[in-house]
Amino acid sequence: MKNKTSAAWALRKTAIMALVLAGLQLTGCARQQPGQSEVYRTYAKIVGNKVCITLPHLHSGEKLFSIYISERGNVNRFMMRQYPWQKGKYLAAVPGKCVNDFNFPYVIGRGYDVAIQVVDPSVVTISGATQGRVYSGAFALWRAGDKLQVVPVI
Repeated sequence: MKNKTSAAWALRKTAIMALVLAGLQLTGCARQQPGQSEVYRTYAKIVGNKVCITLPHLHSGEKLFSIYISERGNVNRFMMRQYPWQKGKYLAAVPGKCVNDFNFPYVIGRGYDVAIQVVDPSVVTISGATQGRVYSGAFALWRAGDKLQVVPVI
């Protein structure tokens, strides 16, 4: 009888430890793994009656690698493009400067998700890949009178 009780207790301890570890990972206590991109926030504003997406807090030497824009709730309205990625043709990522959105057709009253990847081509990992960072954000486009507005959304 004692073996069944100790086996049941060991099983309970294992189950409790597994739940605690799963809970820690779900709450964000897990550490970032080497090689994973860090995620930062994009900002959107209106400049010259057009949507302008900016990237704050850039590191020196970072270049634009790719952009993804999607309309919330409409799986058919998205765009994913890569910026020129050849030595000598990289596009510099400049803090506060509008990023080329390839004239994405925004619609007033709709929400958008944006992800932009920047990379420093001079920083290479052991595998030979370059490491980068991802900027993401979301906003809705509105009209207030005769002016466009962007409103950050979660």
